[in-house]
Amino acid sequence: MDLYPDNAKYAHSLKIAILGASRSGKTSLLKGYITLTEGPDKDADPTLEKFQYDFPVHEPGITFKTKIYPLLGRLFRVQYWDVNGLEKYEDMILSLCSGCAGFILCYDVSNQESLTYLTTIYKKLLHLIPHPSQRRFVLVGMKSDLDWIVPEASAQEWAAGRHMPFFPVSAKTEYNLYQVFSDVFDRILQSIPHHPDPVKLLDKGIKKGTQQDIKGIESRSTKKTASYSIECAVDGDELVW
Repeated sequence: MDLYPDNAKYAHSLKIAILGASRSGKTSLLKGYITLTEGPDKDADPTLEKFQYDFPVHEPGITFKTKIYPLLGRLFRVQYWDVNGLEKYEDMILSLCSGCAGFILCYDVSNQESLTYLTTIYKKLLHLIPHPSQRRFVLVGMKSDLDWIVPEASAQEWAAGRHMPFFPVSAKTEYNLYQVFSDVFDRILQSIPHHPDPVKLLDKGIKKGTQQDIKGIESRSTKKTASYSIECAVDGDELVW
């Protein structure tokens, strides 16, 4: 079964999972990013698609958003998974996420247990992912506009010990919202060779499409570290596997 339908439309397709304890700010992070990059109406509540996978009817399962990035003369199809109900269906959901190219690990800066929970999640992911060193992780401290119970130094130490960047984020003030998604996506892009082997790309959680270069589409670097100012389009396809 092809995990990425219609991959001929794109140069590459990939998934990025947003993981964390309940009420850690995952949905606010994704919706805030969508509002920031898509809509002039910032009072509108962004719509996320819903996907139900072997969960009881009342469980939220996974919500997601697909975005198309025209970069370097090619189209990149990226699906962001907002993973809900993680504690109750932890093993099943993490297994579904094992094919993701990137992972945004969220905790609530006002809740120590939410960071402790990520330690368990991260260990399980390392066992599930075939080539964890080839995936990209980022730690996000949500609700940074509130009083911090978890010392920032502790979060920085947690991230540094696992070789990932750390961003304090406020969906309310939009602080670091764009930077989180830009960081993980940029690092995934930088891991793609000029002439990639499709099999080795799958080790990175990336599916190679057959799309050829598109004339007139260029990257627009906003800083020397290869972050991009991106025009995004919404793709109405279903959840990709």
